[in-house]
Amino acid sequence: SEQIITTTKTKSGIRQIQLNQKALSALEQLKRQQEYRHIQTNFVIATSNGNMVVQNSFYRIFQNIQKSLGIVPIPIHALRHTFASNLINAGVDIKVVSQLLGHSSVKITYDTYVHTDLSRAFSAVIKLE
Repeated sequence: SEQIITTTKTKSGIRQIQLNQKALSALEQLKRQQEYRHIQTNFVIATSNGNMVVQNSFYRIFQNIQKSLGIVPIPIHALRHTFASNLINAGVDIKVVSQLLGHSSVKITYDTYVHTDLSRAFSAVIKLE
């Protein structure tokens, strides 16, 4: 199957993402592993000859890594959802979360990731007392 690299769905999908030290260290470790194996590539995850890993293979590799670590396999997109939920739960402004996710509007982020329930709504009203 042929792999086609395209642009993002929207202009807001093209963005720079700040990485914390853990993420930078993980990327450095991946790069060292590629150098050790003499893999020359611009891809973060690549085949042994430096080519892009096709989507189906990537999903299978991701599941195998999770299983080998004793983690119950989750879909790759769940990482994005967890990232967004953790940011929101940490009190990060919804506009910032929306920008990090590359959403074209805050409404998309809000409708997808912010879930209110009656107990939280009641707590909000109580705060006004």
